[in-house]
Amino acid sequence: MLKPAVFLDRDNTLIHGEGTVRDLESVRLLKGVGPAVASLKGLGYAVIVVTNQPGVAMGEMTEDAVRAVHLRLAEMVEASANGARIDGFYFCPFDPDGVVEAYRGDHEDRKPRPGMLLGAAEDHGLDLSRSWMVGDAETDVLAGSAAGVRTVLVGAGLAGLAEEMTGERPDYVAETLVEAVRVIAHRGGVKGEGRGGVDGGEAGGVEVGRRWDAAAVARVQNVGIGGVSHRGGGARAGPPPGFGGGGGGVAAEGGGGLGVGGGG
Repeated sequence: MLKPAVFLDRDNTLIHGEGTVRDLESVRLLKGVGPAVASLKGLGYAVIVVTNQPGVAMGEMTEDAVRAVHLRLAEMVEASANGARIDGFYFCPFDPDGVVEAYRGDHEDRKPRPGMLLGAAEDHGLDLSRSWMVGDAETDVLAGSAAGVRTVLVGAGLAGLAEEMTGERPDYVAETLVEAVRVIAHRGGVKGEGRGGVDGGEAGGVEVGRRWDAAAVARVQNVGIGGVSHRGGGARAGPPPGFGGGGGGVAAEGGGGLGVGGGG
């Protein structure tokens, strides 16, 4: 059976993203990210990070540096989420204005195109009709819409931006990732149906107005980190040292997620 997923942007959604994150010392989780990931896993979602990293094309960093940041991010999330793990990282190193010739140009994986989401769906067996995209930029909304998933624009004061969008608008707007998770918990299900939870049953979803208890987190699926990939021309970069393949992960402890209440 195909699994639903929540696709997450990286900078200013999971970590502070002022400027280019070039080194491990710059990786700082935003408040509430660990419990938010634990909550999503407890609700039965795969969690996939999809991020444009044009700094590679600009010569500011290498692909290996991006992978190292993702490894550090994965470790920080796992430590703050009672063992819940991010299932995969995908990044696009291309940019039309790049100074490194090998990475100069547009690419099917570069948001607002949906290539990273579609590639992850194929790699992980994901049901896009029950999936979500969460990010702080219009490109995240457009990529999610193009992939056929529901979208949450996340960030302080972005409700006005959502109103100004001339193309696809987000399905929801939230101040933080924590609030976005509450939206997903209340509005999960097949796109257009608005049911609570992942499938209204075994995955531990919530009904609107009910509080999600810690038992949902205890049902986290036991999956490993799916590695760090970019899909340049069909080529796939292998996982860095320290990343296991799928399968042998650690389940989250009960109680590691967020309380999801009506409103708020």
